[in-house]
Amino acid sequence: MKNSIQLTRIILVLFISTAFLFSCDPDDTNPIDELVGTWDVTNITTVNCTDPDDNEPNLITCFTEFGFEICGSATLVIDADGNLTTNFVSTITELSTNLSQTETESETSTFTVDGNRITICSDGDCETAIYAITGNTLTLSNDGSTSDGCQSTISGVKR
Repeated sequence: MKNSIQLTRIILVLFISTAFLFSCDPDDTNPIDELVGTWDVTNITTVNCTDPDDNEPNLITCFTEFGFEICGSATLVIDADGNLTTNFVSTITELSTNLSQTETESETSTFTVDGNRITICSDGDCETAIYAITGNTLTLSNDGSTSDGCQSTISGVKR
């Protein structure tokens, strides 16, 4: 009799443990978790600006002008504590001498997530964008409701 009570208890514990294990919904993840990491920016585009001179086809590229090659790159580093650090790197190479100068600029902001919207704040100024992650690609885009009318899109690939 004592052995059957112990066996019943063991079976009950196993049943309850299994129920708890399978009751966890894998969709109950924190949306910030998928954003955390380092993203190599592949595209920054600004279109439909009120001033056409503000339109930029892609800032993450190289172009040649006045005998210089100018290249830009960027990374976004997002941590679980709500910090977003943007690192911009620009390299200017004089084509006749092949001498280069590289400049790095970093800015740290804070962010919050609500659904598919991310609000990024820096020095008291906040902007909200829609974000989407497809595979290992992050896309941030605004809707053009800024005062300059610009619609901006930033894409990056997770390292």
